[in-house]
Amino acid sequence: MNIFYFVQLCVKRVVAVPQRLEVEEDSLEIVDSFCYLGDAISYRGGVESAVRDRISCACRSKWRELPSLLVNHSILLEERMKVYCACVRPVLLYAAETWALMERLGGLLASYDHRTLRYMSRVRWQDKITNEEVKRWRGVENLEHILRKMRLRWFGHVKLRDENTVAHSEE
Repeated sequence: MNIFYFVQLCVKRVVAVPQRLEVEEDSLEIVDSFCYLGDAISYRGGVESAVRDRISCACRSKWRELPSLLVNHSILLEERMKVYCACVRPVLLYAAETWALMERLGGLLASYDHRTLRYMSRVRWQDKITNEEVKRWRGVENLEHILRKMRLRWFGHVKLRDENTVAHSEE
């Protein structure tokens, strides 16, 4: 039987999924998603929930903690950009080296980044200045380049591990 056909049959039949899982003496609750080491894990797989969670954390926790500093126009913009790159962007890109990003999800990250950079720089859409010009003008590195560096650094760590570890097993 084709696995795709089997999955369709299972989906069409509404099967009652247990709410709890019994393991020895312990009872575990079955959930749609959970947070593990700061990364959102969902039963569907993929990284969409993790990306959305990172954007939410960057917005809620860091951007809202530092508005008096990031939007204060009496402080030099270069200094505010340094704070943004040191405090907000790491929250946005936490654990991103393990993500297999689709173009749409990368666009969500870039959109949040562009919005905050424009807001801090007082650049409106009506000014007809592109996002790339704003980044170049402010001396801020592109998110795609940062992600590529993170992935290469992570790959280097995995590659240099001992040959007997799970990361190098071929099974």
